[in-house]
Amino acid sequence: MRKWTKVKNHPNLYEYPTDQGKRFGVRRGYKDTVGNYKQFSKSGYKTWREADIVLKKFESDLALKNFDNLSADKVKLEQVWRQMVSEKERLGRWRTSTADSQKMNYDTYIKKALGNYFLSKIKRPVVQSWLDSLSQSELAHDTIRSAYGTLSLIINYAVSQELLGSNRIRGLDYSGKDAKNKSIEPIDFNKWMKCAKENLNPYDYNMIFILANSGMRRGEINGLRTTSIEIKENQITKERYAVVNIDYQRSVNEPNGGELKTKTSYRKIVMTGESVNALENSIETANLRRTAGHKDTESTPWLWVKQNGDPSGVLHLTYLCKTISTKVGIKMHPHMFRHYFATETIAHGVPQIDVMHYLGHSSVQMTADYTRPTEGASLNVSKGFSPAIPTDTEIVVQGTMYHNLYHNSNEN
Repeated sequence: MRKWTKVKNHPNLYEYPTDQGKRFGVRRGYKDTVGNYKQFSKSGYKTWREADIVLKKFESDLALKNFDNLSADKVKLEQVWRQMVSEKERLGRWRTSTADSQKMNYDTYIKKALGNYFLSKIKRPVVQSWLDSLSQSELAHDTIRSAYGTLSLIINYAVSQELLGSNRIRGLDYSGKDAKNKSIEPIDFNKWMKCAKENLNPYDYNMIFILANSGMRRGEINGLRTTSIEIKENQITKERYAVVNIDYQRSVNEPNGGELKTKTSYRKIVMTGESVNALENSIETANLRRTAGHKDTESTPWLWVKQNGDPSGVLHLTYLCKTISTKVGIKMHPHMFRHYFATETIAHGVPQIDVMHYLGHSSVQMTADYTRPTEGASLNVSKGFSPAIPTDTEIVVQGTMYHNLYHNSNEN
């Protein structure tokens, strides 16, 4: 290896001997924004001035944050992804559910296609081609939007770490299949619930009934404890009601319980009518099962438990829905109850802002997106429309008037 010697009075410039004579090179060390030591190195110049021009161009790019021009600063998308995940988890900025969905998007749709690309190569044509390929694979539009959102999150992080000057992939178009129909007509809903009541034991039916009358997410229903519910009575009307504290969830990834989906998901809701009886009966059954199973009084008092007092499986609700759907011939899965709840409450005149808070949504637009058109709602709109078109009688009267005006004008 040829020995490089520093050029006097010219930091980061070196000279070295070759068979063709003396040559000059550049060596400049620095750390990139992910903390890795890098060295910019170029050689083969005949004069120190040529090498100095290259050095000054490098330092200019470094100062102006033109990181795409720094050939030695080649950072791959995969590196940025790992750095971002590490930071989010270290600082607790991601809830478990958020981390799981982002990791699934990256591993499923981004890693193989773009993970080995250098950041300087992640440009609009490349990403547009990737989006087009996802569309052609017949993925749902919402799935593609979610994957695109994860990629944009990585690029935004790269910008915040000064690895890129700006997010160059904003505003790209994509298609995808329409989301599955999540609407159900009230007549079918009532038929489904009737079948559930006839075929499920009272405790399991109560689980379905509370889901249907609260709009809770499946994980939130699973996360209820007997201590989450307080039965109260209105001192004036003597009406009994239940205050339900929603502050926990159980899911496939967190069977023992964990944080809710978003900050707005933490809420208290009030339930009235038959829901109060359903909650009371469920609390009683859960306590009896725990006692019969000799469960430790210090264990978590889950509302939904097995015969031996252990917590019900996190997919038990899905199993119940599938069982009844098969029997009655009307498909319902747990999240459809949430859509139905939003649709019906708004259709009956409840302000969207109130429904938003009740469901734990972060915006009214999200609540609006949850609603679905139904025949009943369309009929109400039709009945509430005052036609601007004249009636048959008015048409006859107007026709006569126009006829008289026409003849009078000719006579004049």
